[in-house]
Amino acid sequence: MQGRLMAFASEAFRKVLVPGYRFLPTKKNRMSWGLDREIRRGLVQLIGRRSDADMVEECKTFFFAGKQTTTNLLTWATVLLAMHPEWQDRARQEVLAVCGLGELPAKEHLHKL
Repeated sequence: MQGRLMAFASEAFRKVLVPGYRFLPTKKNRMSWGLDREIRRGLVQLIGRRSDADMVEECKTFFFAGKQTTTNLLTWATVLLAMHPEWQDRARQEVLAVCGLGELPAKEHLHKL
């Protein structure tokens, strides 16, 4: 549900902004509203109905942030490696030392890196 809701949101960001369009009962808006209601209902049950709407919004933020965190980490790692070629060389040497010359890194190698 979160993934579908994020897809709707990213699609909306790519379009021209028309003030008030998100309030019109278009097919995508209705689907988005329905997904939001389902997510909200599930989170309220998860929290145990003790918290208010702010807690629900905070939980939604954490769920969305988890997906973006991985993307940001990989982007920054790439930028930093591009800025510091000596780090690239050290990382390459470490991978070759652990995996060998002709072998690609695999999950079995991760604990050694």
